[in-house]
Amino acid sequence: MMVTIYFIPTIIAIIKNKKHRLVIMILNLFFGWTFILWIVALIWAMWSKREEFQHQELTSYRYVEIDSEKNPPFDGQNNRFS
Repeated sequence: MMVTIYFIPTIIAIIKNKKHRLVIMILNLFFGWTFILWIVALIWAMWSKREEFQHQELTSYRYVEIDSEKNPPFDGQNNRFS
């Protein structure tokens, strides 16, 4: 039970798939006994920046290159632009 409580920052970092989860785990493992660094690791594991969410959203889309000679653009009435 105490081991689980001790590694809460590491568990949270892994669940949240944090970029620096290995650093958080090492900090938690070797310096978590100081309690101050355990709190630092916990805050770091729980902290979420808006940029991280935006990065995840942007990387989830696929971009398709369209060959304009084979597929020319259309206007609203399905007429090809010339």
